[in-house]
Amino acid sequence: MVFFFDGRNVVGFAWLSGVTSNFAFVHFCLFKDVWGRAVEVGINCVDYWFSWLGADGLRLLDILIGIMPGFNHRAHRYVEKLGWTLLGEIPRMFKDTEGNREDAIIYYTMR
Repeated sequence: MVFFFDGRNVVGFAWLSGVTSNFAFVHFCLFKDVWGRAVEVGINCVDYWFSWLGADGLRLLDILIGIMPGFNHRAHRYVEKLGWTLLGEIPRMFKDTEGNREDAIIYYTMR
């Protein structure tokens, strides 16, 4: 987990899940206080994760993957501004609190 600060205030956080082999799934949560600098924050965070070295001295991660609901257009625009590539979608993967289904949109970036 990575926390983002503006002075002493937390303005967001991010984490990886499903770290396997040479890839992981990315999750971002950025508060309004940092939205004007969100792209810079995201690029720095991704660069940080891609800089991790294993015991053998080689890079641990080559690919980062993001999966988000189709309705989250703000998240789609954000990862596109980070330079991520749209891979595709999985129809009806997510279910909201009312039981409605939403497509999952998949993006990735490579080191």
